[in-house]
Amino acid sequence: MKTYDKKILIFSLARSGSTTLMNLLNIHKMIYAISEPFNILNEENLVNIPGICEREISTREMLDEELSKITENYNCIKHIWHPSGFPFIESSPGYAFNDIESLNEYLLTKFDFVIFLNRRNILKRIVSVMMSKQTELWEPIRIPTGRDKKTVKTEEFSYHPVNPEGIEWHIKHEKFYVDYFREKLISRGVKYIEMFHEDFLAKQMHVKEKISIFNNLLDFLELPRNFNHDQTLVMQDYLGTKLKLNSASTYTKIPNIQEIEELFGSDETGWIFGKKEAVKNYFRKTEEKIL
Repeated sequence: MKTYDKKILIFSLARSGSTTLMNLLNIHKMIYAISEPFNILNEENLVNIPGICEREISTREMLDEELSKITENYNCIKHIWHPSGFPFIESSPGYAFNDIESLNEYLLTKFDFVIFLNRRNILKRIVSVMMSKQTELWEPIRIPTGRDKKTVKTEEFSYHPVNPEGIEWHIKHEKFYVDYFREKLISRGVKYIEMFHEDFLAKQMHVKEKISIFNNLLDFLELPRNFNHDQTLVMQDYLGTKLKLNSASTYTKIPNIQEIEELFGSDETGWIFGKKEAVKNYFRKTEEKIL
């Protein structure tokens, strides 16, 4: 069978469904994906893949060297970026404001295809990241090292208030940098497809509709749709699972979540629970249950 000689980058903000998308692609017999190799906090890579994820990257030369090693065995990289420049050490975090090219920007040019992954509900994504930083839990099925599963159940965790100033900063910079990177992809002629968490993970979508969207992605990546029966079942399981890290009940555990919704909830940035009247009704019903 013809081998696949293309390189794919999943370029994603945290809590946007990047792990699910990577796992789906990894089902394909031609894809060998690795998760966040440039993130030195990624303990899984440190333990399982010697020589990967051992140092912080601060120059193009270092990045090229690491990429050369990684692409010997992997043709797909899941990469989480942040407006601050994470996971790289940036000489100037405000690079987009002073025309200094960042390593995240440079990375975009090193692949045949880029999956530009984001989330339409900006507010929920940001709050979800803040919740994960408190629990140290980023996926429903993964437990932080040294933690008992019972102590990290999101429904039972004692959350601290989230920082309104931090949310305001993220909303401002996230939109700016998403637009910035999109413009760079276009201006440099990089083959990219923009996808959103809601496109293939939304609860209200039927599994068949999600699979159709995934098949369209395979066409874009010039990958054949040749899955056997077992692979198809695994794919359906990923797309049809009801397992979620956070739900409406877990968001209510944040002491100032109603204030956050009232301050930042909008049709443009998204809502945690819904529009203002829906929020009030949700909390009223919750209080009535408690009483």
